[in-house]
Amino acid sequence: MPVDIAKTADHSRVLAQVKWGHNDAIGCYLVLNDNALAALQAAAQAGLTTQPGEEKEAAPSVAEIAAAEAEMVALVNGLRESLGLAPLVHHPSIGAVARGWSRTMAAEDDFRHNPNYAQQYPPGWALAGENASRQSGFSSLSGAVQRSFDGLADSPGHYQNMVNPQFTHLGVGIAVDEGGGFWLTQNFARYTSAIVEPTATSSPQQNPSVRLT
Repeated sequence: MPVDIAKTADHSRVLAQVKWGHNDAIGCYLVLNDNALAALQAAAQAGLTTQPGEEKEAAPSVAEIAAAEAEMVALVNGLRESLGLAPLVHHPSIGAVARGWSRTMAAEDDFRHNPNYAQQYPPGWALAGENASRQSGFSSLSGAVQRSFDGLADSPGHYQNMVNPQFTHLGVGIAVDEGGGFWLTQNFARYTSAIVEPTATSSPQQNPSVRLT
């Protein structure tokens, strides 16, 4: 009995079918109609094929990523407040630095620190720091966020960044790669005055007060 493997968007017409055949010399074999091979190749290239019993998980949406980033900010500030420290202000420009680096690590499958993160901040910072985390095998974004936070909190150097009383601002960036790997960057900064966004002619700030952990 033929099996439909491709239809038009409204499901009104079958584009490709496969069916099983049998020959005494070779046993069972698969018969593809004229369009079936092209349909299977197109599906494989688009990443739509799955193993039996498996479903390809959709990538997190922009809103879901943003919610996960906000969750990490809340966890860091919850930790700080439990110690009597002022919460960090989440700044979108610092968050963009963090998100950009997480995407870079995910795309290159290379877990490392951003060597230029502080120069990518808005100018005027007096102290800068960075934490990074990578997770795999998580069942939800929220679960990955919690595991990342717990791992960072258990590491003395990373913990110190999160509870440093001198820091005033924070940016969080998350990326999820095609294999489901979770990449997270936290960028910290101290500003003693209002942040002024850089102009096209601004030069990157150079400052020795940088902490990498």
